[in-house]
Amino acid sequence: MTKLTNLAILTLLITTNLTDSVKAFNPEHLKQLLDTNTCEGCDLTNANLEGQKLEGANLKNANLKNANLKNANLKNANLEGANLKGANTDGVSLDRANLNNTQF
Repeated sequence: MTKLTNLAILTLLITTNLTDSVKAFNPEHLKQLLDTNTCEGCDLTNANLEGQKLEGANLKNANLKNANLKNANLKNANLEGANLKGANTDGVSLDRANLNNTQF
């Protein structure tokens, strides 16, 4: 009985931790960004934005945690207060971007 209880607790802990670590972006927010180039306060956690042309995008206070921004064009973008922790920013262009209070 003890082994079964321990296994149940372990399974619950693993499931809970995996759910948190693979949190996905909101698909409606991604569509909004790609359609309008504006997505203030959006949840784009783990979103794949590799190579996207987002020049001048408004991503103020957006959550881009662990997002793939490799080779994205974010020139003149507003990233004020955005969360970029763990984001892949290899080759990203941030020329003249507003990075005030951005978390890296």
